[in-house]
Amino acid sequence: MSKKEDPPVSEEDCKAFVKENWLLYASTAWRSYMRNGRGALVVDYAHLALWLSGKAFTYTPAYVTDSSILLQWRNDPETRRNFIHQELVEEEEHQEWLTDVLRNPLRRLYIAEVKEMGYYEVYRIPFGTIRADYDKEDDTWELSWTISPAHRRKGFGVAMVSVVVHLFDWTVKAQIKADNVASSVIAIRAGMEQYDLIDGIQYWRR
Repeated sequence: MSKKEDPPVSEEDCKAFVKENWLLYASTAWRSYMRNGRGALVVDYAHLALWLSGKAFTYTPAYVTDSSILLQWRNDPETRRNFIHQELVEEEEHQEWLTDVLRNPLRRLYIAEVKEMGYYEVYRIPFGTIRADYDKEDDTWELSWTISPAHRRKGFGVAMVSVVVHLFDWTVKAQIKADNVASSVIAIRAGMEQYDLIDGIQYWRR
């Protein structure tokens, strides 16, 4: 018996997704200023639906209670190989870093969770994290992301980053190691373009 494929996500599904994830665009750092002449919020739901098809997930702001899973993902060997800074992070250092990020109004850190149906309820399984840091010098937001080892190579990274990129009205950018093929593919499919390559680091923006 062939595996049943998930049905494509409709525009109505997208509207429900955006409504549920109002923090993604309604907060100071994440809201989209895509507006029409009357000042109403406009989102290209048809385009967004393409990215969300088969990827029923949500974003939640990270909290100090997420420290353990974030550290686990950060110190994963494959993750470290793809990071610009590859050193192993100790728990105390990580706790200090996370506290600083959560207190900084110019940084946003989110956990992406996929919805999975159980017998009696819907479970939300964390599968990745995405962070945006505001750069005052060029008025851009720099993105960085990590996918959990259990959810790699399944399209989750493309979907997670694409939603953020397409709901953002500011210019976004990213730095990716030249040999990090997976993240380069994510950047391309999210609509970003490489504009420079310096010392083995690719520079992307949209």
